[in-house]
Amino acid sequence: MKEKIVLTNQKYHYKRLQQDIIELKKEYPFLEIGSIGKSVLKKEIPYIKIGNGSKQILYHARNT
Repeated sequence: MKEKIVLTNQKYHYKRLQQDIIELKKEYPFLEIGSIGKSVLKKEIPYIKIGNGSKQILYHARNT
């Protein structure tokens, strides 16, 4: 069984997010990675696009 790329049992932060996106792209080269802009803290807001069908679905998360 493959080792998980995104670990969900630890504290998550922006640097870890960036590292996870790089690792996901290495494992799944068909992913489209980009930025939709910058946050109020001037950090890139990344996106990961999977597939190219006619339907588009947006998933997002926020820190509470």
